[in-house]
Amino acid sequence: MEIIDLNTNIGISLRPKAKKELESLKNLIQLLKQKNLKPETIRSINQIIESKNRSIQLLHPKKKYAALKEAKMSILKLVEKEEQLTAKNHFQNQWIALGMTVFGLPMGVAMAISLNNWSFVGIGLPIGLAIGAGYGSQLDKKALEENRQLDIEI
Repeated sequence: MEIIDLNTNIGISLRPKAKKELESLKNLIQLLKQKNLKPETIRSINQIIESKNRSIQLLHPKKKYAALKEAKMSILKLVEKEEQLTAKNHFQNQWIALGMTVFGLPMGVAMAISLNNWSFVGIGLPIGLAIGAGYGSQLDKKALEENRQLDIEI
């Protein structure tokens, strides 16, 4: 079973931002064609692409960008869940936010309470950012070594 292509007639009436998103989606589909995916995953990807091929022609030009972005993100989420494939810097982006909220904010609050000065509450955020970025980049590096990383950035 093979992944179907996106309808090439979609790009005729697109705005520049949507054309860029269309090229990104086409690139993702080409990258996934090179991977050895499970038949169930391919079937699900094909369903997403078929629904976009049918519905995008009927959308207003302003809404086509959102539809293309939604299709790309749903394919990426599906592939991450089913095949453990991720985009470049996926874990780093995810862990920066987690590091700031899970590590940085409590550290800042603890520091502010211990020093009895609430202006130090923001000190923990860059520390959490560094912790999250470091851990996320390690996970990205591991995914690259295991050949689970797609050559696309979100």
